Amino acid sequence: MRIQNFRFVGLLYNMSMVLGNVPLLMRNPRLFGLLCACWMAGVVLPLSGGAVETPAPGWTFTEKERPVFVNGPTNELCVLRNGWGEEICPKRWSATGHLQFDPLPPGYYWLSDRVSFCVVRADPCCDANSPYAVDSAFSGCSAPGQYDCPWYGGDTYRVTAELMGRCGVVHTRERLEWRKIAKSEGQNDFSGYLDRARKLKVAGVVSTGLFHDVPDWLKRPGRRLPADLAELWRFMQTAARLFEPYYDAWEFWNEPELGFTSEPVWEYAAALKAYALGARAGSQSTVILPGALSNIEHFGYGQALFDSDAAKYVQAFNLHTYVEPKDYAGWRRDTDLFLKEAGISGWQVWLTESGTALDGNGACLGTRKGMMAHSREQEMVIAEFCPKSWILHRMSGIFRAWFFLFGCYNEQGGRRDWGTMRRDGSVKPVHAAMSALTGELGAARPEGSIRLVDGVRSFAFMRPDGKRVLAFWSVSNLETSGGVVRVDSQNERPLRLDGVSGEFRLVESGGDYILKPVPSDSESRFAADIPANEHLTMQIASRIFGIETAENCCVRFADGEMAYLT
Repeated sequence: MRIQNFRFVGLLYNMSMVLGNVPLLMRNPRLFGLLCACWMAGVVLPLSGGAVETPAPGWTFTEKERPVFVNGPTNELCVLRNGWGEEICPKRWSATGHLQFDPLPPGYYWLSDRVSFCVVRADPCCDANSPYAVDSAFSGCSAPGQYDCPWYGGDTYRVTAELMGRCGVVHTRERLEWRKIAKSEGQNDFSGYLDRARKLKVAGVVSTGLFHDVPDWLKRPGRRLPADLAELWRFMQTAARLFEPYYDAWEFWNEPELGFTSEPVWEYAAALKAYALGARAGSQSTVILPGALSNIEHFGYGQALFDSDAAKYVQAFNLHTYVEPKDYAGWRRDTDLFLKEAGISGWQVWLTESGTALDGNGACLGTRKGMMAHSREQEMVIAEFCPKSWILHRMSGIFRAWFFLFGCYNEQGGRRDWGTMRRDGSVKPVHAAMSALTGELGAARPEGSIRLVDGVRSFAFMRPDGKRVLAFWSVSNLETSGGVVRVDSQNERPLRLDGVSGEFRLVESGGDYILKPVPSDSESRFAADIPANEHLTMQIASRIFGIETAENCCVRFADGEMAYLT
């Protein structure tokens, strides 16, 4: 049993292993993961014969749908590769340029190494308490024209919302700008934002509303916050009431200490109080947040804010971070220290933006003029970062972490590509990682870390159905580096379950393990269950009767047949 690629993020579900002091259930092992490999970095090119199209929005199918493609090269052999780089399901395009596959397992796939698509779970997470969220800046970053959209009559909002739901993402972060709502003094038109909120709701996604940007007639010269706090109160009372079915929380202003406000902190605190009182008057259920600090190192601004009695008006602490995973532990300690000094120890920490610069600026020319795009290698860095980051924040006690950013978004004059989607409307591999993680862990409770072997991190979770899930991965330079990382240098070392580099091989004698497949001469109709039965017998012996037994588990061959390993 060899895991060819060591840069791996995986989930073992209902595993047949006993690891440390955490026993794991013994039947039907299911392996979920995303290979962080790149075999052809560069611009995604159309296949010969024209631009291939698909009826699936975002080039995303569920595991129960048949992937269908049209406008392909007629009568040409198609090479389909899965996320491991393995060639599967070779087929020819039809004489009319049509191609269809049987339903595929969840994962990320390439057609002839140039056109990619994603297969997600058919049972996405829908737990409202899921701690795994995305910042989408929905109204702006999914606006018409942000990416090519031949689906739903060009309705990019519907496509992005549907993709979130299919990935099992049930929380997003939206920016509501008052200046775009105010038609005239005292006249506000919420219809556009309400329509977009409904589309998210239909897809099973609720929003955290970020209030930002007031109309000019409400600002003093050179200032950014509203001058009339009574008008702010009235606006938020109306907004909180109208959006109560769609927003579960409201935050006031983005990174106020970074220059998004020009007023001193005490004036921001006064506006926050008027905002909070208006929101509470409009909705008794909504969670009210302060504006997120861009960095926990900005102790002074945050301390002054809570010295101004902000804690009486908000219900949780709001923060952003772009520190690298190697610095997470220190960052979390600094956060806890701040909470203590601010007098709010034990408060929920909402991480409403969590991203990384480990992928670097876009390495490829994008499909839009002036906008660079990720190479395939960079896309795989993000596909590795997202689940690792989500799990590490979850294990550190973060209430909810919003990955930045779902959709399409470029910064720094177009050089920086942040999005989980490409401008051609297709999705990047991180969507497969999101689907795998949220599907298994979206409703799961963290139990703690487990030491397997050197170079591997693993964390146990308990699902509401009583089944344990082990999330594990190999430690890579993504967790040890402070600069831009690559994925190709970590893709050669094999991983054995006993932690010794190498692979299982059949030997005449002197082997370390015994592998017992289904007996080939068995005529029993229960023959396929023999390995599981033997494993269960050994577990009963060790766990119930205290008999010392060798470590053992059930594994599967490539064709799915089960075997007993001890």
